[in-house]
Amino acid sequence: MLEFFTAYKVTEYFLNNNNNGSLEAFNNEENLKSLPISWIIVVLIISFLTAYIAYECNLGESPASRFLITLFAFLFAGIYLIFYFIYHVLLDYPCGGGKAIRNVIKNITKRK
Repeated sequence: MLEFFTAYKVTEYFLNNNNNGSLEAFNNEENLKSLPISWIIVVLIISFLTAYIAYECNLGESPASRFLITLFAFLFAGIYLIFYFIYHVLLDYPCGGGKAIRNVIKNITKRK
């Protein structure tokens, strides 16, 4: 979600011929109004679905870790979906495969 709005603002800034090198295009609220509402709806749907995938895929995590992973997935849906595709689809690691972050950290500290 955040990467979409950032990319939109940067593109809009560089396509704006009236900016003369100023940063006013980034602060102008009317530029956000020109963003089609259908794009915003699609981005929100993708972000909510990605957050749901992250929430369900991290059942073995503590509530705080699960919340942070879900929040990251909502805000950076594109990055999380790429990670999900590589880790769970290409490498075939199952969701909730028993490798919770807290267990990995415990194993690392036990080795030392």
